[in-house]
Amino acid sequence: PATTWAKFQTASVINSISNYYNAGYKVTMTVPLITEESAGKFGECANTTNFEGYHRTVANRIHTEVGDNVIYLRLGHEATGGYPWSYRNHDGAGPDPADPTDYKNCWNKISHIYKAAIPNVKMVWNHLKSHTLPMERYYPGDDAVDVIGIDPYDNCDGTGCVNSEASGRSLRDGTNLQLALRPGSTDS
Repeated sequence: PATTWAKFQTASVINSISNYYNAGYKVTMTVPLITEESAGKFGECANTTNFEGYHRTVANRIHTEVGDNVIYLRLGHEATGGYPWSYRNHDGAGPDPADPTDYKNCWNKISHIYKAAIPNVKMVWNHLKSHTLPMERYYPGDDAVDVIGIDPYDNCDGTGCVNSEASGRSLRDGTNLQLALRPGSTDS
């Protein structure tokens, strides 16, 4: 993924979103909450305006592409670990695990930037199936989150990873809420 603002703001994927709508697809897109330049700095995100300009720029670009179509945005995907925007194992300057209040306030604030700019955005709070911290401590709240997404694949916890058979079963059972389907198709 694009882990810096410079990479993300110029990502060609934003320019191609309308192609998917024109082909009849529903779209889910991943947007970083914060990037590697500011990994773990959820307090700064929550308490300053330092991150708002980046997100407004991205939100306006997305809105230009999607218009009034529905788009699902995975803001800070896989929040439970491994990325600069994750609340644990982010390899950043902030506390690890992140302060729950700072993380929630940051996510909530940025979510509302997208909700204000894109009329039919659905904000997805996404985490890995395997996690060690109580997720309810980090849940940003119903006013900011429209969908909770769970990644059922490649979830390592130090003792092993979910195997592909279990991942496939999770997908067939519908527990992966990020399955993008062509309208009229089924998930079986």
